[in-house]
Amino acid sequence: PETRVAGKRFARERSQLLKMSPHYASLEELKANPPKADVYMTGSDQVWGPISSGAYDLSYALEFAPEGSRRISYAASFGKKNIPDSVRPRFLEDLRAYEAVFVREDAAREQLASWGIEAGQVVDPTLLLDGEAWRRMAAPAPKGEYILVYQIHSDPTVGQYAVKVAKKLGLPLIRISASLHQASREGKFKWLPTLAEFLSYVDNAACLVTDSFHGTAFAINLNTPLVEVLPKNGTSSRNVSILRLTDLTDRVLQNLDDVELASKQIDFGRVNDVMGAEREKSLAQLKSMIEE
Repeated sequence: PETRVAGKRFARERSQLLKMSPHYASLEELKANPPKADVYMTGSDQVWGPISSGAYDLSYALEFAPEGSRRISYAASFGKKNIPDSVRPRFLEDLRAYEAVFVREDAAREQLASWGIEAGQVVDPTLLLDGEAWRRMAAPAPKGEYILVYQIHSDPTVGQYAVKVAKKLGLPLIRISASLHQASREGKFKWLPTLAEFLSYVDNAACLVTDSFHGTAFAINLNTPLVEVLPKNGTSSRNVSILRLTDLTDRVLQNLDDVELASKQIDFGRVNDVMGAEREKSLAQLKSMIEE
């Protein structure tokens, strides 16, 4: 039931914000009647990783695109590095048909290089808009100060640390998630926030405790203090990559008792300068791929 409700909410916001093609349910449907386009682009996020069943969907390698069409990627990611031997040859054949490949993480660029595929690196598309642009879409600020926890994985360390920070700072703890089962975890639970509410919760938090790449990205973009609890399931490279880019690797939690880390100041002026330069470069790369 929670998936159905979340799906309806997502579909409603998607229909308001995006131009959509007809619905396709499989690679075979895409091959039989591919959408007509000047450019076919893969991206972004973990589009080259396994789907929920653990299989690899070669729709995301643009296998359906018509012969001779322009294929590119923007901010694509593998999630986990290892592609099974059973799918790798066909997957790499598809990627070699791309006109240009741009990925999100340095680890993805290095992985592709080991396969003989040259790739550039760009920022996640959520970072192509600056904080002010996102704030114009945000809901009104929640009342009062609070610590926010936004968790994707099941590591109990995230909630345990957030509780310690909230207690130390004397602030309430709020948890946001699209997963209803997180209602039993630490913090006052806000289920399935809208896009506008998500932005507002992150923007106005005294500190965000997260294991999520996009939680990290929005905290950086909205200049919200954060503590990063790296996921332990092999997907941490994307989190580390953006922290390394902004020289914020010191925000990674090393000790569960280090509550002082949450209060440690961040030089967001410097961070914004870095992100401004990276945003400009990435937008230029995106335009050059599309406009050729």
